[in-house]
This record gives sequence, C-alpha cells and structure tokens, in this order.
Amino acid sequence: MSSFQPLALLILFLVPPMVQAQPAPGGHQKKWLVGLSVGTFTFDGAAKGRSDTGEPLTFVPHRPTMSGLLIGFGGERSRLTLSVRTGQAGLRLRGVPSAEVAEAEAPAPGIVLIFEDAFALGEFTVSASRVLTRLKGGPALRPSLGVTLQRWSAPDMPARSVWGGQAGLGLEMQVIGSWVASFEVEAAYTSDSPFRRQDLPEGFAIRSTWRRSLAVAVGWRF
Repeated sequence: MSSFQPLALLILFLVPPMVQAQPAPGGHQKKWLVGLSVGTFTFDGAAKGRSDTGEPLTFVPHRPTMSGLLIGFGGERSRLTLSVRTGQAGLRLRGVPSAEVAEAEAPAPGIVLIFEDAFALGEFTVSASRVLTRLKGGPALRPSLGVTLQRWSAPDMPARSVWGGQAGLGLEMQVIGSWVASFEVEAAYTSDSPFRRQDLPEGFAIRSTWRRSLAVAVGWRF
C-alpha cells in the first residue's frame, strides 16, 4: 500500500460528512472535543525467519500500553480527530530460537520469549468518523477511517517511521453535561515493518504489519 492510498481514502470518507456538519444559521453547535485515551496494541507480521533446526520464527512488537491526547473537530454526526499516543513496546520471539536451546531446555514448538520495553513507540493518527446509528439509550456507533504514522525507537538504533492506514469502530456515549466517553476498536495496516532489515538476524525477512487496538477515551466537548 503506497502512502497516498490511505490519504485518498480518508479524503473520500471525510468530505461528505464535513459538508453535512455545517451548523444552521443562528444555531449553536459544540464543535471541539479534547480528551485522553488509554489502550493496548497487538501486532502481527513484522519479521519472519527460521531457527537452526528449521522451525519457523517470528519477531513481533509486544503489546504496548498506549496513552495520549486526542483533539476532535466536527458536529454531532461527523468529526475529524487528531490523536497522539505513546508507550513502551516489548519484543516477542515465537518459535524454537536455536538448536542449543532446543537441546538443553527441550522447549515445545511455539515457545514464546518476551523482552520487555524494547522499543519506545509514538503514534500520530488523523481520522474521520461519523455516526452510523444510535442505540437505545443514546450511545452512538461511530465508524472511522484514517492515516497513521508510527515512530519506533530503541537504544543504540536509529528511529524508524512507518506510515499506514487504519479503520475503527467506536461506541460513544454522553456521561454528564459536555463530557463523553467512548470504547474503540481499531485495525491498522502498514506495508513496511517497524524493524530494519540490517538489524535482524541472518535469514530473517521483514513483513507488512497489522496492528489491532482496544482503547477507552474520555473527552470534553465545547
């Protein structure tokens, strides 16, 4: 996926709802939303190879807890949102790592090794969303489409930036007054890997990466 394709999809998704969001003459509409979010990421793909014994191995970033700030602009039905989230990602190795380990410890195929806090991750996302429907009692289902930039860094290694596209579905509800809360599920795809080829063991290849996330957010509309 080229870096232009997610941006083109975002524009096609965004333009009609933003036109609909224009307030009626003389009407008052709370257009801005500022909030905080916290959630967790899960990754698939990234890097694959084989051990000395021929068993498949995968290197994948491991479940960072992400927290950050979001700023939204729009009406009741449509919204454009900028979010910035940061966290510490581990490194997960799945498979039998080497013939020596396999012989000494006799691990079962599919053994998982996790190295905590291997990467610092920052993610910047611009997304467009609109209300699909409102459930009984007021909560709204809000699908979204956006572009994302992931910034990966680790000690003694150059930082790496990866572009991608994402889609999500949120359940948003009014808490009290101008305060709203939401529960969000997202999936993102980057055609590149957070790893650099030269930093991987010999025989490993980088892969496109999928990211799934679950998050909760609280915001104030004004």
